Amino acid sequence: MKRDKLANPWVFVAIGLAGIAIGTAIILTQTSILPVRQRLGVGSTSLIVVCAGIVFAGIGAVFALTGFSQTGIGSRIHAAAPSFFKALNFLAALVALIALASVATYAAFGPGPRAFAFSIPVIGNVFGVETLGRIFFGAAALIVWGMIGVFVWMGVKSSKH
Repeated sequence: MKRDKLANPWVFVAIGLAGIAIGTAIILTQTSILPVRQRLGVGSTSLIVVCAGIVFAGIGAVFALTGFSQTGIGSRIHAAAPSFFKALNFLAALVALIALASVATYAAFGPGPRAFAFSIPVIGNVFGVETLGRIFFGAAALIVWGMIGVFVWMGVKSSKH
């Protein structure tokens, strides 16, 4: 099996660290640890924003770990990498996917009204967009939760070999 090498793995490390920093900043502002003006009040919407921060941080961690392992994007981590490193990469990706699925699930099935907007040129705004938006996000949530199931199944399957 041929090992895919990155031209410059530090580019992926830098991108990953930027993603981790952005995600961490989002999380810290929503939990009042990093004070900012006009922060959302505590509630379900604030928790969804925290999930968005987790998506950035998780994907950033995957990029950074990819760079550190000198593995190409879309490739499996090298067999020579320590098991802890492989598990950490899998866990970061899993947490990011779960957070992404949670955002879509809340947008589709969460309580309260939604402010989806959709307009068609010449016709203008389309009415009943909240239902269409919830259907779209519900379909996206089902797809991402399905991807998580396949991701976990493939991860467990490959760890046995």
